[in-house]
Amino acid sequence: MKDIIYHHKNLKIKCRKATSSTGWFARRDDRSAKRGDVLAHSTVLLLVSLLIFSSQVVLAQIKIEAKLDSTHILIGDQTNLHIILTKSPSYDAVLPTEYSLGDSIEILDKSLNDTLQTSPNLVIQKNLLITSFDSGRIRIPRIPLQFKNPNTGQQQTIFSRPVFLNVATIALPDTAFLKPIKEIIEEPRNFEDYIPYIVTAGVVALAGLIIWWLIRGRQPKPTPTPVVELRPEHEIALEALQQLKKEELWKKGKVKLYQSQLTDIIREYLQRRYNIPAKESTSLEIIHYLANKDISTDQIAKLRSLFETADLVKFAKAEPPFDIHEQLLADATHFVEVTKYIPPVVDENATP
Repeated sequence: MKDIIYHHKNLKIKCRKATSSTGWFARRDDRSAKRGDVLAHSTVLLLVSLLIFSSQVVLAQIKIEAKLDSTHILIGDQTNLHIILTKSPSYDAVLPTEYSLGDSIEILDKSLNDTLQTSPNLVIQKNLLITSFDSGRIRIPRIPLQFKNPNTGQQQTIFSRPVFLNVATIALPDTAFLKPIKEIIEEPRNFEDYIPYIVTAGVVALAGLIIWWLIRGRQPKPTPTPVVELRPEHEIALEALQQLKKEELWKKGKVKLYQSQLTDIIREYLQRRYNIPAKESTSLEIIHYLANKDISTDQIAKLRSLFETADLVKFAKAEPPFDIHEQLLADATHFVEVTKYIPPVVDENATP
């Protein structure tokens, strides 16, 4: 066994080397383990301190409280529970609108939010009028409040402290007992007691006389049925086209209105003339309906051109020249004239 001296900066360590080196290294490992434990404990304490500090910072910026006007009431009496929100202007939070206070507490009324203070912090209060029909010490649970933390942008929830309401029953003496039900005391009747019956009978009688007089004296007169003259659909269409021509809407810059009225007149005529749903159909559907009708190919082509031009004006905001509008009006008039219904001539001399 001999001494060994180690130099580390300004520290000189002298130890005795044994034949077996395990003793010296064991003592050195013990000291390292103790220093590691101290470091671990210090780290845990630092993290706990930071967590408590951050929580206190949040609570200093926003909090919710619950306070009672009175913590002692008789059963069935009422008291106010004040919900108070104190927050920094940077915190986005509002008082809840619905509250659950347990089965033993009934909420009779809720007030509107009342601003008690605006600076340096905003203080808002809501009052709940409550009562209870259970006796004993009743715990009003914590009231949650959700808010958005401006530092982290996350939704968080804090709670108020629970409050306790002591509800007492009415103390009855030992000699108390239920008394028998008293008889109803009736007062003597007078004329005023019969006035409602007299008025009701008079109203019923007067109503009966009025109904009898109306039935007996005023019999309903038969009203003549108005005679509706059914005009041929082509006359209605030609008259509307002539009026549209006089207005000359396309010359006044009302091209869309002109094209809409022109196609509406033709749709109305086609629906009445050929019994097709022209008002609710598209242009292609109308052409399809007319494919099996007795209409020439040339007239179908002109009708298609009329609808296509109107669609371009109404939906694509096209502006055709003036002569196109006049030509379409002339084509529409000609279409009505050549497709109008002509009733067959009945020969009265023909043998049946």
